[in-house]
Amino acid sequence: MEEKAIIYCVDDDESVHFFMAKWAKKMDLTFFSFSNPALFLSQLPNTFTHNKPCCIITDFYMPEMNGLQFLKILKEQQVDVPVIVMTGHADVPMLLDVMRTGVFEFIEKPLKQQEVNAVISKALSQQQQQKQQQQDYQTVLARFALLSPRERDALTQVVAGKTNKIIARELNISFRTVEKYRARMMQKMQVDNVATLTYLATKYQLK
Repeated sequence: MEEKAIIYCVDDDESVHFFMAKWAKKMDLTFFSFSNPALFLSQLPNTFTHNKPCCIITDFYMPEMNGLQFLKILKEQQVDVPVIVMTGHADVPMLLDVMRTGVFEFIEKPLKQQEVNAVISKALSQQQQQKQQQQDYQTVLARFALLSPRERDALTQVVAGKTNKIIARELNISFRTVEKYRARMMQKMQVDNVATLTYLATKYQLK
């Protein structure tokens, strides 16, 4: 991973912070610790101003605010970061409540280095994939925005599998004009074949 990932640990147990800090150093990750959710939330506006991969690992049972309350606030604040919950003991109702918040994974205490490594690596990898997918989506939308109304019409018709002759008749324009619109549309979308164009138009619902 080119960028140095960041791990945010929220727990009232100092031994957990010690364990995680030691592990993060070994894995060459940036590490920040917070003794309670309120402290983390107080710094939330400035926490995710970077574009580096990151995740939150938090305890469930904490004195002032438990993990479920913390997770609900993160969801309300639209914090789109993988959250891993640590717990020494969990019952089914608690697990169901936490799962509804969209938590990424659970880790049992006491922490085990191999498990922590596997779960956090998976979380960071998934976040990177989602980030790349979002960037790809924005790139395609930006290209689509460059098309004129007629070029968009041509795109729709081409994706539908219609020939230039049929497109010319349906749009009431000349065959040469269709060729011109089609060439410009393909150039602006930065594709060199109909298969790729169809894939992008279908995947991103370009209309």
